[in-house]
Amino acid sequence: MNNPDINLAGIAIGNGWVDPFYQYPAYNTFAAENGLLNAPRSFILKSLYSLCQYAMLVEAPLLSSALCNLGMYPIIGNPVYPWFNLYDIREDCETPFMCYPENGLEFYLGGRKFRSMVNETAKSGWQECNTLVHLGLMGNGQYNYGYYLKGLLNSGLPVLIYNGDKDFICNWRGGEAWT
Repeated sequence: MNNPDINLAGIAIGNGWVDPFYQYPAYNTFAAENGLLNAPRSFILKSLYSLCQYAMLVEAPLLSSALCNLGMYPIIGNPVYPWFNLYDIREDCETPFMCYPENGLEFYLGGRKFRSMVNETAKSGWQECNTLVHLGLMGNGQYNYGYYLKGLLNSGLPVLIYNGDKDFICNWRGGEAWT
């Protein structure tokens, strides 16, 4: 079909990475409010995130990416095995990278029965987190996508923005800041 008309009743953005200019500094806010960071480190990070924002304004994506991501280390520690679960700060990180132990999901979603139900024929199978996809998405992690919502909002379409209150990586302070 070419340009089908879709009657949307509304849309939702959950844990969205929409406007890094506002969302990166919110890591500092969220971390300080939740006891993940002491006041002196928070003060230093505020300056670092200001530099991060400046690099975005002057359109230096490699510099902004480096500065913005550097601000994560004092909060989370080693990103491979962080000090806490990035998706629920109340929990420890149990296993490297995703922090969750094996739960059978990969076995189920990678199984022949499920793959045939969804007509999936790729030989690689399902992965919880694909490194190549992640790296590809990181290349555009410095851009504001919020302006795409303007037309939808102006048309009166209901838009729900939500984030978990204990989710660090897509925290609600970042969602609040860009909205």
